[in-house]
Amino acid sequence: MEGSSFVWCCRLLHNVPKRVLLPVIWFEQRASITPELSVPLQLLLRLPLLLRLSSGLLLATGLVLALSPVLFPLFSRCRRLHAADAEQDIKADTALELEDDSARW
Repeated sequence: MEGSSFVWCCRLLHNVPKRVLLPVIWFEQRASITPELSVPLQLLLRLPLLLRLSSGLLLATGLVLALSPVLFPLFSRCRRLHAADAEQDIKADTALELEDDSARW
């Protein structure tokens, strides 16, 4: 292995000679399995995706639960304000209708 200037400037590798032979072992292996055994192995291959999805779902649920003490009063206040405005509009509309009805008679 011929060293680059970066490798040879490190103190950790200071006493390593400039030319080093590293043994490399390479092998390939093939196997065949029965269809009954392939089903659990396919589940294992899908496991990282399933874990990511479930962790995302749990994170979203946790965020909603953590923010609910802040968001719930805010939305309920807005709902009360809108309900009060709607109630006033209904009373005003009813009063106008009553005036129109009394003017007709």
